[in-house]
Amino acid sequence: MQGKIDKLRKLVQRRHIVRPRDLDAAGLPRNYLARLVRRGQLQRLDRGLYAASSLPVSEHLSLLEVSRRAPNAVVCLLSALRFHEILGKLISVIAPDAGVGGFNFPLTPPVVRREGTPAN
Repeated sequence: MQGKIDKLRKLVQRRHIVRPRDLDAAGLPRNYLARLVRRGQLQRLDRGLYAASSLPVSEHLSLLEVSRRAPNAVVCLLSALRFHEILGKLISVIAPDAGVGGFNFPLTPPVVRREGTPAN
């Protein structure tokens, strides 16, 4: 039994967030997740998502959760800029607001200005 728990700990350490199906693939019983949660060694993030209790909370944790729930999902736009730490280098992203009434103007691409770049 201790060997299986050690195997589960190594899996969590390697993947950071595990799902019950990850245990199936590793040949481990799913009830070990609840057992380690009761012991305080795992935390239940949400239904079907578990992480080590020692996993630090960070802004990237939610991206990791999404990647476990939807492995084919793509991180894009502001989330991708934040992840790659590009957003802090931007002054502003100016995009037209459709407002409550919907679009009443032709769409144009957003204007992105870098620090030190004068506005036209």
